[in-house]
Amino acid sequence: DQMGQAMSTSPSFIEATGGSVAEDGDYKVHTFSTSGTFEITSGTGNLQLLVLAGGAGGAGGGGGAGGHLEVAELERTVGSFTVTVGAGSSGVGGGGGQSASNGNNSVFDDQTAIGGGGGGGLDASRNGNNGGSGGGSFKDGDGGSGTTGQGTNGGTGGDGEPYPHGGGGGASVAGGNSSGSTGGAGGNGKSNSITGSAVTRAGGGAGLGVRNSVNGASGGTGGGGDSTKGNNGTAGTNGLGAGGGGTWDTGTGGDGGNGIVIVRYQFQ
Repeated sequence: DQMGQAMSTSPSFIEATGGSVAEDGDYKVHTFSTSGTFEITSGTGNLQLLVLAGGAGGAGGGGGAGGHLEVAELERTVGSFTVTVGAGSSGVGGGGGQSASNGNNSVFDDQTAIGGGGGGGLDASRNGNNGGSGGGSFKDGDGGSGTTGQGTNGGTGGDGEPYPHGGGGGASVAGGNSSGSTGGAGGNGKSNSITGSAVTRAGGGAGLGVRNSVNGASGGTGGGGDSTKGNNGTAGTNGLGAGGGGTWDTGTGGDGGNGIVIVRYQFQ
């Protein structure tokens, strides 16, 4: 009868391949630390996504975190979907004149997270770059702008001795402005529980503080701290899309951390 037919019909759960696969109750979680392909082999349903771009390297200002893009429901059916995991960008010399390059975008199909904005260097503008989260400025330049829904702005440094610099923006907190002789702290990241456990990702890198001080400011979640004059800034953490810390003179800013792409769906 019709009731019997209705009761015997089972949901068309998704079956899929790609990345590193784990189970969380009735859900599967595919984690991509490198680029690849997510393929739905059968079924139709909603995907939950975290697409995290690569963080930016530091210069004088701290590097901005990679864009932190969350998608609660993305309906997909059988097919192959390209996954690109953005690498973090390299830090540059704090006195070399150039801002650091931006981190690289991460992509799931048509969903794109924007790479973090590079930390500002001693160039004409001294500004941090725009990005997923903005880079911190060199001295009295402007912090870079973040991308709406993915990150925040970078912080601003000081005008005059001892020339502290701004911190890179994080996913939930903007990069800190310098205060007195202390560089701006990196902005904190954002917590997400897509894997079944809460993890905070996408913190910004710290801007350089007083030239001769150690760690005048700390990085945001996973973000690198600043360095002593002539030494290197510390790197952002891979897989967290974190920004690298700033540096001065002969040192090199910390590298930005690589991003990650995570896909979750109900399989039973």
